[in-house]
Amino acid sequence: MSAESVRTAGDFCYHSGVPSSRVESAVSKVLLVQNAYHYQHHTHLQPLGLMYVASALRQKGHEVGLLDMKVEQMSMDAALDHVGRFRPDVLGVSGMSFESASMYEMAKRAKASWPEMTIVAGGPHATNVPEDALKQVPELDYICLGEGEQTSVEMMDQLTNGRPMDKVNGLAFMADGRFHQTPARDFIEDLDAVPFPAWDLVPLKNISSSTAAASSTLGRNS
Repeated sequence: MSAESVRTAGDFCYHSGVPSSRVESAVSKVLLVQNAYHYQHHTHLQPLGLMYVASALRQKGHEVGLLDMKVEQMSMDAALDHVGRFRPDVLGVSGMSFESASMYEMAKRAKASWPEMTIVAGGPHATNVPEDALKQVPELDYICLGEGEQTSVEMMDQLTNGRPMDKVNGLAFMADGRFHQTPARDFIEDLDAVPFPAWDLVPLKNISSSTAAASSTLGRNS
């Protein structure tokens, strides 16, 4: 499915009222990006939250890529080159508050290059200031609040079927110039139902073995 058809689904939901007949088929290609503020000494931590989201999406049949700008020590230009090669229908950006500039720059430049691409922000920064993020960066289509495993799966299902996004708990977006936030999503109680994180999507050679081992013994992290 082309990225344009995904954008059509998003438009039907809350952007320009495109008729449902324009929605073509299932959303299938997602790229999740751990954004980074590069500093001289930083810890090579795996993006465990995104790895769980990736597994949840793959479990539903979506093709998922994961790009960690921290672990890869990747510049913004190089990261956007990767986005261009992967050409996802949906681009997810994530980061802490000190990495928000990287998230925002990626969203702006990606939308300028591929205006049909749906761009979703998640992670601690976007979760804490969703209204500010959406108003500051109109290139962001949606913000996934808090835990993303169930929210991302339901969001993709809504996009697939051209249904309103206000039926998905844990989302924020702008519509008709106004900020909208759906009810908060409950925390996942049955952790056994959550698939194991997608370790195959991260370059283990660049991650500290002690860090990876510690994470694997702690169970689920967001």
